[in-house]
Amino acid sequence: MLQKNPEMKRNGRDESLGQTASPLTVHPFSSASDVNLKGREGNRSLPPNALPGWEVDSSLALQGFFPSPQGWVDQGKDVAASVLAKDKSRYEEMRFRAFVEHSSDIIVMINLEGVITYINPAVEKVLGFKPEERIGAGGFELVHPEDITFLADSFRTLASNPKAPPIFGEMRLQHKDGSYRIFEGVGSGFVINAVVEAVIVNYRDITQRRKMENDLRASERNFRCSLDDSPLGIRISNIDGETIYANRAILEMYGYDSIDELKNTPLPERYTPESYAKWRTRMEKRRQGAFGPSEYEISILRKNGEVRHLHVFRKEIFWNGQKQFQVIYNDVTLHRQAEEKIHQSEEKYRTIIEQMEEGYFEIDLAGNFTFTNDAENKMLDYSRDELIGMNYRQFMDKTHAQQAYQIFHHVFKTGEPMQSAYGEVIRKNGMKGFYEISISLIRNTEGRPVGFRGVSRDITERRQAEEKLRMQEQLFRTLAEQSSDIIVLVDKRGTIIYQSPALEDFLGYKPKDRIGLNAFQEIHPDDLNKILYYFNILINKSNASYQQTDVRIRHKNGGFREFEILAKGISKNDIVEKVVANLRDVTERKQAVEALRASEELYTQLVNTIPDVVIRTDLAGKITFANDYTIQRGGYRWDEIEGHNIIEFIPEEERARAVQNIMRIITEGRQGPYEYHIILKNGVKIPFEVSSGIFRGEDELPFGLVHVCRDIRIRKKDEKEKEQLQERLNQAQKMESVGRLAGGVAHDFNNMLGVILGHTELAMERKVPDSRLQIHLQEIRKAAERSASLTRQLLAFARKQTVSPKIIDINDAVTGMIKMLQRLIGEDIALTWLPGMNIWPIRIDPSQVDQILANLCVNSRDAISGVGKVSIESGNITVDEAFCTGHADFVPGDYVFLSISDDGCGMDKETRGKLFEPFFTTKDLGKGTGLGLAIIYGIVRQNKGFISVYSEPGQGSTFSIFLPRHIGHAEGTEKDEAKESVVGGRETILLVEDERAILDLSKLMLEQQGYRVLSAATPVEALDLARQHQGDIHLLMTDVVMPEMNGRDLAREMLSLYPGIRRLFMSGYTADMIAHHGVLDEGSCFIQKPFTRYDLTAKVREALYTSS
Repeated sequence: MLQKNPEMKRNGRDESLGQTASPLTVHPFSSASDVNLKGREGNRSLPPNALPGWEVDSSLALQGFFPSPQGWVDQGKDVAASVLAKDKSRYEEMRFRAFVEHSSDIIVMINLEGVITYINPAVEKVLGFKPEERIGAGGFELVHPEDITFLADSFRTLASNPKAPPIFGEMRLQHKDGSYRIFEGVGSGFVINAVVEAVIVNYRDITQRRKMENDLRASERNFRCSLDDSPLGIRISNIDGETIYANRAILEMYGYDSIDELKNTPLPERYTPESYAKWRTRMEKRRQGAFGPSEYEISILRKNGEVRHLHVFRKEIFWNGQKQFQVIYNDVTLHRQAEEKIHQSEEKYRTIIEQMEEGYFEIDLAGNFTFTNDAENKMLDYSRDELIGMNYRQFMDKTHAQQAYQIFHHVFKTGEPMQSAYGEVIRKNGMKGFYEISISLIRNTEGRPVGFRGVSRDITERRQAEEKLRMQEQLFRTLAEQSSDIIVLVDKRGTIIYQSPALEDFLGYKPKDRIGLNAFQEIHPDDLNKILYYFNILINKSNASYQQTDVRIRHKNGGFREFEILAKGISKNDIVEKVVANLRDVTERKQAVEALRASEELYTQLVNTIPDVVIRTDLAGKITFANDYTIQRGGYRWDEIEGHNIIEFIPEEERARAVQNIMRIITEGRQGPYEYHIILKNGVKIPFEVSSGIFRGEDELPFGLVHVCRDIRIRKKDEKEKEQLQERLNQAQKMESVGRLAGGVAHDFNNMLGVILGHTELAMERKVPDSRLQIHLQEIRKAAERSASLTRQLLAFARKQTVSPKIIDINDAVTGMIKMLQRLIGEDIALTWLPGMNIWPIRIDPSQVDQILANLCVNSRDAISGVGKVSIESGNITVDEAFCTGHADFVPGDYVFLSISDDGCGMDKETRGKLFEPFFTTKDLGKGTGLGLAIIYGIVRQNKGFISVYSEPGQGSTFSIFLPRHIGHAEGTEKDEAKESVVGGRETILLVEDERAILDLSKLMLEQQGYRVLSAATPVEALDLARQHQGDIHLLMTDVVMPEMNGRDLAREMLSLYPGIRRLFMSGYTADMIAHHGVLDEGSCFIQKPFTRYDLTAKVREALYTSS
């Protein structure tokens, strides 16, 4: 039997909940079509975005929609009434889309004629009908016949009394499948301006709940079983909170298997810390007699640690005859998650509003701003803080403020939104702005207007464009009438609407005779398809750009003239209605352009064949042309240099000079050449020689420049190499001068020194009692030896000394000199020897290595003041082309290097530049000849090597010698006993010397050593003696340079007489006079004049054992 729920009071108070049911809170939301409502004031149409709906969330005061607490306890499925109806700002909810569409209850709006005008999607889920199947149907068609009377009475009450409170009741509605379901409903009037417009009913399906209640009332015996089967958690506890009974739902909520397991789990492990603290507070109040709230929420910890949120309803009951507490738990975890999603949704809509390109604002009924988004702030040029509280009238003059008031007043009175209203405002910066605005009402939960919301679009540019277009239209005809070009206006079918007077001048037709004709009938047949193609583009695309082409049009006399046509569509509301075209006669210009094109093509071909950079610029320096070589050489694409200033491609440090020179070219006609560097795309700077010229127009005024740039790197390189060659030539000439000097005096000087040394030694061998005479003889010998050493140094510097190169290991040579070098530099200086590994062999006279080491170590010693360090290092190195680029004297290849470094005083740049000049020295007078480094330089160059020096003042010096690698193995350095022996012999020696003093002295020395000596002053005399001699001649010892025959020829003659004879050559001349490039023939022995008796005896023994 249909009846009102006895627990629902007509006065609007829900006794069981202790809350007052307020009228339905209504919010606008979108719908696909307008809904007509009929009230006492007649039909009123609500636009789609104002269709009434209502949100069911935590801020919605719809307590009257939901059943009594008892019904909720039995069923446990309360849908967001109390959970979602708390602490939400009604003001915020009005801003967003209503959530009514997502409600699980059926919400229906019935107009005063009893016709459904709206029903939410829940109807399909609950009753099986789609919303569109019910809209337009009778509001009571699905109601059970027994329930119609109550609903009809309730409907009449709500429809006739705007102040009628909500009416609650139960009824049965028919499902689409024909069955009936039980609903709990609440109805309320939809009131606008104190007039009931419709009745809104909320139906909640309580079929299952009613069934459960009936089952419970039917059999008390199954109470406990019912409790166990309840989806709600039900627990019976005493006043101390001890669990007496808990149903299965409780166990499932907590995740325990039995009540004992639950009871034995300590409370702190069953609650979150916050909920446990609140529980203790509640228990303390209960012990004090204040039982606290009967309804609250807790957060529990399941056995697996998961947190669940439970809504709790507690009341006193009698259980087994005692007063206990029944606690009912509803798991609202999903609802809490739903709340969070709702919050996120609100934030999403808030973000959408903030990111809208359109302005959004809200104002109260007094016209004061209560909210604005960023776009609105930007439009008005105010910050949000400045705008909030300001009145819209402050942005308008009096006239526009009155117009705005009329719009707001209309929306307020009618309740209908205003679409596309226009307004003018004054921004903060004083500029005017034009806006298109849509306005709608904001209502509170009771449906009363509390303000306005609006969406604004800045149309300032559009209004300006419209005004500009209007002015342009006014000017169009004036300009067309005065234009020397033909102006044509046609409709989208091509029919002529207007033609300017110039038509008659160029084509012979009177404009008035052409109006209404087709514009394409005089087009040349070959051009017609092209013109129609462009015309179709213009009429079919409102945003099509200007279309430009050439066209031939028939003159009235039958001939054709060429025109350049520029056409554009004229649109209205994005639909092209007309096309305007400008036709310029280019017949003569085409002929001139064709001639110019041919000339330009020839010019370009010629310029592109030039292997120089050719660039053309305007007077401002902007590049207007570059030949192919420019693009190829610079690495740029044409679009990367076109329009750029030529100065941009010149290094910054040269730009001021370049600008100055360009000004001279323009003002004074100076053509150059000038030298600049040009920056390639890869950043490399290349030197160019630039010659420039001026382009002049017919009025002889300059209008551009042409620059021809030639790469002068090769020329610069040649000039540098020439300079370096000149420096080398100068150095060679210096050395050659010294060489000529040394060679000129070497022979006679060495002969004289030989006589002095020889006789001094003979005298010293005699037993002379006067010790002072021995001292004098020793001094004579020392002076002669120093003179001989000086002669050798001069010859070494001139690279003319006689050398005997051998294949050696540089490490062996240095190791053999270390002790001597240490004695040479003194104990205060540490000598470090760092031999390299796997050293390549080199070919050099070992004595030259000794000379290099001694000379450089002595120089290092002299550069060190006090204690110091000298390091000698060797190693292999391969010199490549890149290294040679920065070192002019070097040649690519494999080398062995020998470096001598010290930590002495170092040298400045000026000193380093003179190091190898002969007779240059930084030592005190009398402490150096200035030939040491020059001699080393000569030795290194003679052996096809190089030398480099690194030194800085105070940082020491490093001399690095590079000697070419020899392919082969080093020779042994051991000397056999024969070479070490200085004893004489019994062999026969033929001695040939054209200097009588040397001949006699040498004969005497040899005879004293036991040799039999045959002496001759000339080669002819020597040959006669050889022929007449009866017996063997074991050794020919001959001067190399003699009258009649040289020593080498004499040796060949002797070999014919004595094939086994050994040979020993001697000379005081320079090496280039006795051998090719200072090297003796392989297998020959040589002794340099002057020589001592010891040297002579040792050399003779060596020759007898090694020559062949």
